[in-house]
Amino acid sequence: MDTIDLFTVTPDTPGNRRILMPNSQVFNNTIENITHHPRRRADVAVGVHYRAPADATRTALERAAARVVEIVPGAPADPPPRIVVVEMGASSNNGQVRVWARTPDFIELRSRAKAIVKHVLDAEGLIIAFPRLDLHPDPAVESALRALAGRPDDRKPT
Repeated sequence: MDTIDLFTVTPDTPGNRRILMPNSQVFNNTIENITHHPRRRADVAVGVHYRAPADATRTALERAAARVVEIVPGAPADPPPRIVVVEMGASSNNGQVRVWARTPDFIELRSRAKAIVKHVLDAEGLIIAFPRLDLHPDPAVESALRALAGRPDDRKPT
């Protein structure tokens, strides 16, 4: 049970944890109430490989969002789901599948939505990207490292 005392505010979390906050923290900070509204938007982040065709990716994600609304309890059809391109990241095109959930069903819906998105992308052969970093060392530094390691420089002309 949430309580407000002279010196503290004591809310309980959805996971049944009790938080003790001094009133100074309450008065000096922003507090977000994630259970206030009857519905919440569940955002599923998706990073798709740059080689994936953009139109095919959008179509697959729209199909996944529609499937979430169709089969997952707690997913209202209004407002409708949306697919949003967030950024062109370092290793992937990044977007979000945005579906709405009744607040009590939020965690389960978001979990099932992630699985549905993954399943649809796999079925379409669209690859979820993973972080990648290509290194191109300076040839002089690479030669010096090979010399330190006792290996011949295979890049020198013969």
